[in-house]
Amino acid sequence: MFPNKKIGTKEEFWNYLQQRRKEESMLGCARKDETVEGQVIIDGEPTGILSRHAYGLLDVFTIESQENGEEFKLLRIRNPWGKTEWVGDWSDNSEEIEKYRKELDVYVEELEDDEKFEIGEEDGTFIINFEDWSTIYNKLYVTIDFPPSWTGFRFTDSWNKGNSGGLPMPSAGITAKDAQISWGKNPQYLINQNKNGTVEFFFSLAQNDGRIEGKYIFPFVEIIDPICLIIYPAEDGKAVSKFDGSKVNPAWISTVVEHKEVSLRAMLPKGKYIVVPSQRQPSSDERPYYLSIYFNGSIGEVSFKNLKNPGNNGEEIKEEDEEIEVSQLRQDIIKTRLEDIYDSNVERKKPKIFN
Repeated sequence: MFPNKKIGTKEEFWNYLQQRRKEESMLGCARKDETVEGQVIIDGEPTGILSRHAYGLLDVFTIESQENGEEFKLLRIRNPWGKTEWVGDWSDNSEEIEKYRKELDVYVEELEDDEKFEIGEEDGTFIINFEDWSTIYNKLYVTIDFPPSWTGFRFTDSWNKGNSGGLPMPSAGITAKDAQISWGKNPQYLINQNKNGTVEFFFSLAQNDGRIEGKYIFPFVEIIDPICLIIYPAEDGKAVSKFDGSKVNPAWISTVVEHKEVSLRAMLPKGKYIVVPSQRQPSSDERPYYLSIYFNGSIGEVSFKNLKNPGNNGEEIKEEDEEIEVSQLRQDIIKTRLEDIYDSNVERKKPKIFN
């Protein structure tokens, strides 16, 4: 995986984890394996890590050897079951734990009281080094608590018979060419990134919760559609009439999933961009959605415009609204999906239609 032209180096990913932890984001991880349940086996040996099981990622930290100054990149993980822990390097009672016990005791002592733990206890909490963690786990979940320097902006809108264009790829009865033209019917939102340098953006496209009406069952197909977000370059700031895959960075295309929400993270240089939310297939039904855009800048440095519906130019998300949303995120553990450890920067192949 490392180095990767989208993820970057392992050091850059470590820095990303540290930054999310510094911002007090809620972190989790898992080993996703479609065919295997139970303990992950490496080189014939059980690791203590359970496949298809969610873990809390409690901390990202370093310790320095008092003997020679060597630095170790470590993570503190918790199995919510309170048992079944990692058994490799830096695990309870390992050689590393014994050798660097003084350094680890200092680390624990500096934690807040409600985070302190007993090293060596069978309580579900364990330490693992970054090398082993990034090898074994392949899913990272992040609930971002945006810092004060970030701004949020939201469009509340809907797809309908007149603006539902579907994805720019062929499907039953629709050719690739027709799908690319149809995609241009979708709602389009212009972003003017006026700030010198690069701005980090987080995009969320959400639908109504399928449980609201209380009469549908999962996967709530009556309310929830497979949806997707695409960020498209816009040199002239005008709506695009059809899709041209040669202009699109594959990292600026979300997955297509039948979920309440899809999300996308992107680093955008100064320039103009169009955000296009779409359903998998064109639909004549009225389908509400909420496009939320967070970025590390201010209104003025970044501005927005609804290209297809000028009467709806969205609104800034106020701090009190953000607090409510963060509370809801924490309750529901809504996940900012980072596939294969870093969603928007994962090496991703374009579907053929995007080439």
